[in-house]
Amino acid sequence: MRLALLTELPSLLALSAASEVNRAVEPYPRAERIWHETLARPGLSIFVSEAQDRVAATCMLVAAPNLVRGGRLRRECRHARRSDVVGRPRPGRAADAQRSNSKHQSSRLTRNRKKAMFDIVEDDMSGDDTRQLLAWHLAGMHADSPPGGIFALDLSGLQVPEVTVWTARRNGRVASVGALKMLQNGGAEVKSMRTHPDFLRQGAAARLLNVIIAEAKRRGVKRLSLETGSGPAFEPALALYRRHGFRNGPPFASYDQTAFNQFLHLAII
Repeated sequence: MRLALLTELPSLLALSAASEVNRAVEPYPRAERIWHETLARPGLSIFVSEAQDRVAATCMLVAAPNLVRGGRLRRECRHARRSDVVGRPRPGRAADAQRSNSKHQSSRLTRNRKKAMFDIVEDDMSGDDTRQLLAWHLAGMHADSPPGGIFALDLSGLQVPEVTVWTARRNGRVASVGALKMLQNGGAEVKSMRTHPDFLRQGAAARLLNVIIAEAKRRGVKRLSLETGSGPAFEPALALYRRHGFRNGPPFASYDQTAFNQFLHLAII
């Protein structure tokens, strides 16, 4: 068993169609959007098992949207059912699964709340742990972007007066980093968002983004923007931004539009 990948949606839909023959399959573009949002959701993990090089079953931690019917996560998954997951449990396990779900629901919710607890602090980028996360971020940008398509700030770019950096920490460890850059036109830009691999899908980036948006509003910023790339490596971050109200729009500041990059904007009221 292993974690599910963004690229495995066709296999999961095929599994659903085979096991749920009386249900209509959701149109692929809608299912794809739900799938991306699901994998990017904090505190939720989906696993798959394979047989003969094909996805044979799925399971989840917490809850998942119904990719066949286009369902959504219920609030804190209080009423999540097994039918909300792509795939079926083995016969004879229904009663046990129902009792287990009820028995452990409170403890799961408590653990999920603890996962979301991060301390957000302004960071001067002098610590080794923060610099290591920045180095990992830059390496990822170079690995996932074409030549000439990288606009991530290095250490010197993050230590200028117009840039403020925050880190999310838990038990003294750096979980995520993010920055706010003030622009000359009175707008602002989100920069250097990156989460440490040990803290993925636990809410660290969402907490940071909320702080960045709140600080931009406090400073009187009317439009918060960002530049990012395209492709599977960028989909989790894009889902996060869009959940917070960012929408695609034209280039801003000194950026030029290319086939790779894209620009998102948030109107701050």
